Amino acid sequence: MRLSELTYILETMYDFKIWERGRKRDVIYARKVWCQLAHKMGFGPTAMMRAVNNNAFKHDIMLHHKKTFSVVNTIDLHHYNACIDYFNLPVNKINSINELIYGAELTEVIKDLSELSRKDLKYFREDWIPKFKKKLEMEEKLNKM
Repeated sequence: MRLSELTYILETMYDFKIWERGRKRDVIYARKVWCQLAHKMGFGPTAMMRAVNNNAFKHDIMLHHKKTFSVVNTIDLHHYNACIDYFNLPVNKINSINELIYGAELTEVIKDLSELSRKDLKYFREDWIPKFKKKLEMEEKLNKM
């Protein structure tokens, strides 16, 4: 798999050139998707910079886009997951923005909560969450002592 193929596929999905000069949000987010996928495929920032073949994009920009991937929109996650499917990458898909930001733990909690009845969910929210928050506050106070 070459980075030129990744560029072609993403530019087809986004319907614009992702490495031409521009600072629109859609373009920036497309670059973040490209950098994240390139990193997952094993390419380093220098190899990414060479593949782009544009003097305006140095390796520090490649690192920045990879590290700030968590700000992308839902459509960008869709393109990210589509590329994983298209290239058969051995990478886990990201199903939601929450999963991207908070990780799989929150996704599991949400799944567990969504299986509760309305009555049980109300009970949990009104009774257990306040107790849990108080416990966390007390532990924090103790840790500060």
